Amino acid sequence: MLEEVATFAHGCFWGTQQVFEKYYGKERGILTSTVGYTGGNETSKPTYQQVCTGRTNHAEAVRIEFDPELVGYSELVGE
Repeated sequence: MLEEVATFAHGCFWGTQQVFEKYYGKERGILTSTVGYTGGNETSKPTYQQVCTGRTNHAEAVRIEFDPELVGYSELVGE
């Protein structure tokens, strides 16, 4: 199996991660999901509190590893 990776930055990462795990899960192709930050400019390892100030320009994100034989990228983005 060859997995693919997609990163989604949108609002709260915990909520986004929960949606992917609830509606897809392992049985529908989500292999792993990891939360973190993307972008930004003030620090390479920001804390949640720093990001919440809006001054670091980071976005909360979820990294999804998925099996493209079970779910396609276009389905994950809602096309």
